[in-house]
Amino acid sequence: MIRIAVCDDEAYFREQMGRLVCTYMEETGLEYELSFYESGKKLLEESGTASHTILFLDVEMSEMDGLHTARVIRKFSKDIFIVYVTAYISYVMEGYSVNAEQYILKDACLQANVRKCLDTILEKMRFREARDRAVVRTGDADIPVGRLLYVESRLHRAVFHVMEKVPMENGQGTYTLKEYNACRKLDHVEEQLRQHGFVRVHQSFLVNMAYAIGVRRYTICLVGGHEISISKRYFRDVNTAYIEARLKV
Repeated sequence: MIRIAVCDDEAYFREQMGRLVCTYMEETGLEYELSFYESGKKLLEESGTASHTILFLDVEMSEMDGLHTARVIRKFSKDIFIVYVTAYISYVMEGYSVNAEQYILKDACLQANVRKCLDTILEKMRFREARDRAVVRTGDADIPVGRLLYVESRLHRAVFHVMEKVPMENGQGTYTLKEYNACRKLDHVEEQLRQHGFVRVHQSFLVNMAYAIGVRRYTICLVGGHEISISKRYFRDVNTAYIEARLKV
């Protein structure tokens, strides 16, 4: 099930986007669900932070604008495809701070751009599904690679930091980190996970670049507010890998 949301404070535009999205999804034959919200505040109150697959989000809204809404969502979920739909091209650079998938302008090319955007997202979803079928074995469990945030070398053991969903009263959920230990060298883990987009950022840390939301001097920022030091030795490779990951995921 592909869950799609349109969040915009203009009723006319919500209806227009709804028609475009429905037409496209009906052509694909994929199962989907479409929801509408008039503000970022309503979206977060009624659906939580990680309940949709794709979110078409207006930038300028009353109560809570799209930029603030996206920042809240990104604290808990890297997986949602956020697409900004706006009349103002000046907001494009702001989207990099929340790893927005694309910007679509409210202009005469809206229909073509929505279709192109959804084509790209569906292709990336297929990439994610293939990645998530892979598992890494520890002494405690088989961990889906797609939920593995980073691996740490600690006291001659590999510690796997895994995203675990925690149910909430509203029927949605949030995520927390759970640790799994294995008597393995980080070098051996790196050999296994390199093909799945994991990058060595430090002698003691291996990171899933799919969860990276930013790189600044000698620090990589991950979803959920986690930050890991980058050693000088690895900085250039990490920066390159981060840019490449943004194009894939």
